[in-house]
Amino acid sequence: MGVWKGGSLSAEGKEMERVTKYDKKVRIFIENICFPVLLLLYPLLLINQGLDVADTTYSLTNFQYFGQMKGTWMVATFLANVVGSLFMKLPFGDTMVGMNFYTSLVQSATALMVYLGLRKRIPALLLFLGEMMALGLCWCPSTILYNYLTYLLMTAALLFLYKGLTVLHVPEGKAAAGETLGARAGGDTSFEKGRRYFLAAGVCLGANVAVRMPNVVQAAFIVAVWYGVIVIDRERTSCATSQGMAGRCTVGDRQAAVCWGQLVKVTVWCLAGYILGFGIPLAVICIRYGFSAYPDMVASMFAMTERAADYKPASMLTGMFGDYIQGLYWMVFAGICMAVVWLALFLRQRLYGAKETVVHRNAGGWSAYKITGVIIKLGYICLLLLLLRFYWGRGMFTFHYYEYDYRSVYYPTVLFLLAAVYLCVCCMLSKRFGAKQKILAALVLVQIFVTPLGSNNKLQPIINNLFLAVPFALWVVYDQLTGKAGNDLKAGVIQRGRPEDEETCAAICRDRKTLWMIPFTMLMIFVFAQSVGFHLNFVFQDGIWGEPRDTRAVLPRKAAGIYTSLENKVYLQELSLFMMEEGLVGRKAITYGELPGLHYLLDMPPALSNAWPDLDSYRMAEYERDLTALKNRITAGGEPPVIILSTPAAAFLSDDGEAIVWFGVDMEAMAADEKLQQLAELMREYGYAEVFGNARYVVYQSGF
Repeated sequence: MGVWKGGSLSAEGKEMERVTKYDKKVRIFIENICFPVLLLLYPLLLINQGLDVADTTYSLTNFQYFGQMKGTWMVATFLANVVGSLFMKLPFGDTMVGMNFYTSLVQSATALMVYLGLRKRIPALLLFLGEMMALGLCWCPSTILYNYLTYLLMTAALLFLYKGLTVLHVPEGKAAAGETLGARAGGDTSFEKGRRYFLAAGVCLGANVAVRMPNVVQAAFIVAVWYGVIVIDRERTSCATSQGMAGRCTVGDRQAAVCWGQLVKVTVWCLAGYILGFGIPLAVICIRYGFSAYPDMVASMFAMTERAADYKPASMLTGMFGDYIQGLYWMVFAGICMAVVWLALFLRQRLYGAKETVVHRNAGGWSAYKITGVIIKLGYICLLLLLLRFYWGRGMFTFHYYEYDYRSVYYPTVLFLLAAVYLCVCCMLSKRFGAKQKILAALVLVQIFVTPLGSNNKLQPIINNLFLAVPFALWVVYDQLTGKAGNDLKAGVIQRGRPEDEETCAAICRDRKTLWMIPFTMLMIFVFAQSVGFHLNFVFQDGIWGEPRDTRAVLPRKAAGIYTSLENKVYLQELSLFMMEEGLVGRKAITYGELPGLHYLLDMPPALSNAWPDLDSYRMAEYERDLTALKNRITAGGEPPVIILSTPAAAFLSDDGEAIVWFGVDMEAMAADEKLQQLAELMREYGYAEVFGNARYVVYQSGF
């Protein structure tokens, strides 16, 4: 029955139209409301979980005492400390739950920025799944803002660069014949629209240096920008040739089509933004800390590699590429599986032959050819499932999502990174992809290799920053599967005008897609599932041995409402009660033994320029300078600080044999710790004695 009768829609047609409109409304609601809301809320799931006195609360200490502290890291992470201190002035910003909430919103903002910024390029579902996976893999505490502000500004910069470059790019149908990028720029129409994006990108990357000094390496994104300009110009030159303008293009014209003038203009605007974005925070730093503060910080950062060897460039590169090599080792086994299946598909093709392939493909029902194909695909899936079992048995990953070494997600994500690098390279080299995909591929490729630089955490920084890489990979694969990226092999057969070869070629193309589509799909499903398990269970440095976080903290006051392990709550509450009863809250303190967060939790300002004295990146020269200044203050009548040690450090200094054995003290490492030795000398000089102790913390005061 037709849906059109007598110039009007039939009842069936009206029903179909109504259903179509309803489906469209539902899709719009899901894409415009549901997906963004879920991306906003997903990072907030565990904001009341985990009580860590090291990394998580170290940043909170820097935020709280930002106005009082100086030193290398206060300058090196200046903008992150400014934003963190501002968060503390918001409602509930004086609590851990409140700060976890505000800092987690930075993750939400990054994901939403990508989702909303690429909606016109990438299907909403792919963006949503990609951002959910990226958020699920965020292992770093949200309070470490110098990481998440870095990712936020980096992502914003890349989106600005992508927008600026795509503004310069005009689809073939909209371009005037023979109009190259250089000719188009002559009128400055597109460049005037695009330059504000290049300026904004430069501002973001420049400001990022003030968020964390090692972010200066992100200037390498200009290479991707140059690549994008060249790709756009070559595509437009090719467009002009295809429209019959080849006669106007000499060899010299084609060599000059790179348009060096345009490259210079884009670079100048990016550089102008970079100088502006970095110059304003630098001026504030110079006013606040003095004109020598930044050069001194840079010199200190380079000098700290004497003690913190893992910050040396060679060490960072070795750690990064070492894990890629290990990932390639695991990928070899997947390659073996692919080779086996390729052989099976090849034999099937040989067994039936080209003619039989066409006959069986066009035949109705279940032909032997189709049955064989289904069996091979099912066998492929089973083989890959066995491979996953092999990986698990060899310790490549675990299902212990709470573990501190991130093994549940680390190497599976490394495999994804290798796949993403491969997709980026293929996209940039292949003619099947357009300029817009090539540009994004270049930006993602540079991001993958630049993000880990400046960190001693191997590939963990890029695992924490997959907001662009995951949706890009899904987009490229989606376009390949739907045929939107084209097919060179099939096009070549069509040109030869042999339909039977075209059918055979189509079958070969399907087999090739089967080879990589099934393992990539399974990898993405597995990594996504692991990311969900990880996100719902992992809390940094709390419950990392599987102990339940089922006890609600009451003291210290700032930790009220946080769920942690019973043992963690009891020891910290005992310490907090002692400090309040003895009136020590508000006194300056020195903590040692990975306890920098106690300054924040107990409201005890650091007596040194760094709240984490035992940190390797806190140079010995700075430590000695701070101790000398402290002694001078005490000599001038100042109050000696309270000293809080971890129990292993206290056991070593007291030479308590039983405690040394009980806490498993590494005597050799403690004896070689020059900072601890100097702290012990200070304690002896000013008559410090133990006034409190439990199984985790020991407190010393002077004058007892």
